[in-house]
Amino acid sequence: MRDVSRKDFLCKSFLSIVSVTVGSALLPGIASASGLDIQKIIDETKPMSEEVKLHIHRPKLVFAEALQPRLETKRIIMHHVGGTNREAKAEEIHQWHLQNGWAGIGYHFIIHKDGSIEQGRPIEMIGAHCYRYNSDSVGICSIGNFQEYYPTDRQLETAGKLIAYVCSLYDIVPGKDTIFGHRDLNKTECPGDHLYAQLDNLRKVAFNYLQG
Repeated sequence: MRDVSRKDFLCKSFLSIVSVTVGSALLPGIASASGLDIQKIIDETKPMSEEVKLHIHRPKLVFAEALQPRLETKRIIMHHVGGTNREAKAEEIHQWHLQNGWAGIGYHFIIHKDGSIEQGRPIEMIGAHCYRYNSDSVGICSIGNFQEYYPTDRQLETAGKLIAYVCSLYDIVPGKDTIFGHRDLNKTECPGDHLYAQLDNLRKVAFNYLQG
């Protein structure tokens, strides 16, 4: 992985970053546990460095057909599983998607309730997660039904770091025009109201990780 420190690049693009103001949605559980507001959490986010490692489990998934490489990457799209709030491994989601007649799991990453990450479709390949936008995007799916339930604190913490990691690979500035919820692009409830409400916060957390 190339150096993820891109202070000059990010500062030039700062106007594309959404500001988090007083009264913005709080990360569920954090405020009640510590009394800190989201702005303080964002301000204290430490920049990423080469020493910051994401532990990504890569299960051996067999795809039904050859996958196509993605030629450009300019956005990240956030999803939830929906329909069920129980845990599900990448292998199980892979089987669901195979049953839909797809090549296999359409998401590139899965974030579990404990904050752990599994790789789904290889990150360099075109995904199958957002109609008309698969060819230039990375899909991240958090386990849960966030129309009815809340993502865990660990999921949100991991999501901010994972977004920053993907942005660092493709020179993406995390903002409203690069980090989307599935519903922004297709007619769907995904990623659920309770995760969607955190996207501005996750953009800012990811931006702060990339400074330094």
